[in-house]
Amino acid sequence: MSKIKISYIIISLLVVLNAILLIFIISSPSHGIGMKPDRHQNKRPITDIFDLNDAELAAFEQSKSKHIKIMRELNKHIAETSKSYYLSQNLIERDSILRLIEQYNNQFYKANIRHIDELRNIIPEDKTMELERFIHGLTTKRNERPDKPNRPRQ
Repeated sequence: MSKIKISYIIISLLVVLNAILLIFIISSPSHGIGMKPDRHQNKRPITDIFDLNDAELAAFEQSKSKHIKIMRELNKHIAETSKSYYLSQNLIERDSILRLIEQYNNQFYKANIRHIDELRNIIPEDKTMELERFIHGLTTKRNERPDKPNRPRQ
């Protein structure tokens, strides 16, 4: 065989392997490099975790919808107030705005604890350990930061 024929065979083989690799990558569920994983990928609904009956489920849904409404309002107020804090050039005004942000943050935490207390009243007593683990999981996931990748120093 001549060198040209061998090089054609090698190039053809590489093209076929690249095509197969490309098809494999595209057909995989997460085909983007650096794609963020789905936030809700491994989360089960709270109703599945605690096996709620109809009355408990109705109370949970009511508490959840009320809590979501309160949290959206608080987040909106915090965002607006934070924006005015950063845009303000008056030091006295900034101090009063900062106190207002602190009040909203206090309301934020109080709304969360009220919702958790409502959940404690709704969830059956035999499931209290699961609830405590659930709450612990929420608080630790929120406070954890991903490890920094090992990057070469320049």
